[in-house]
Amino acid sequence: MIKKSMALSLAAMILATPAMASNYGVQLRGNVPVSCHVKSDASIVDITDTTADLGIVREFCNNAAGYDLYLDYSPELAGGTVTIGDRMFQLDGAGTVAIASENGPSIQANAVRLDLANAADNQNLAISFRMVPR
Repeated sequence: MIKKSMALSLAAMILATPAMASNYGVQLRGNVPVSCHVKSDASIVDITDTTADLGIVREFCNNAAGYDLYLDYSPELAGGTVTIGDRMFQLDGAGTVAIASENGPSIQANAVRLDLANAADNQNLAISFRMVPR
């Protein structure tokens, strides 16, 4: 009987003691710097029969607002065409052409081909890619 009353009084004490409130919160924050770059795996290109395979151009940009990608070229390429993936771009005398516009982060890789059949000159040619984060 003593054991039973002791157990009941212990249970009553436990029930009478207010439980300690346990609220926990965790807030995690981080900053990731914007990193955007474009590169081609071909640095020296052999032009045969007025066409050239410029390899693969790789785009990477983690900017949440996206980016614009441009192809800059020397004036001698006016009249030529560049094919990037399945898109074809006519090169005029402007020296630059917008080739992609992404509205968010993106990773892409596309084959690049240059056709100089209608280009003004096949000497002193230069092509570069330029990525501009928004």
